[in-house]
Amino acid sequence: MNSKARSSLETCSGSPVLELETIGYEYDDLGTVTVVIKHDYYSSDNNHGRILLNSFLNALKDNHGKKYRLIIMDTGVRLLAKSSSGHGLLEVLIRSASECLVCSDSCFACGIDIDDSLSGILTVSADEIALEIINAANVLYIE
Repeated sequence: MNSKARSSLETCSGSPVLELETIGYEYDDLGTVTVVIKHDYYSSDNNHGRILLNSFLNALKDNHGKKYRLIIMDTGVRLLAKSSSGHGLLEVLIRSASECLVCSDSCFACGIDIDDSLSGILTVSADEIALEIINAANVLYIE
């Protein structure tokens, strides 16, 4: 027998076996994507931006089985207004999300009152949003 200490890379039946260690995150955290929506292209005059945003939100909606949480901030909160053409799609996404955080400071700055029919939304301060983004394992930004 070899008296050397075993490394994390060993062989088993001739095939290499690698031991992986997750640092600081639970398995569920690694599988959940945090989607940060920062802008509302539906209310701007940018038609290409509307197409891109709509495509991404539809892809997220149709991605069956993928866990995601939403963070909505900056002018992205305008999507929460009933008058927004993206409201219906965002409502579907909020219901499917494991969590939806909305920046209360952004709502105030944009003059947005969150529609009462949107359940599952937690309004938090900009400071809390920043901490959530810093501590998230997988973050996608829609800018």
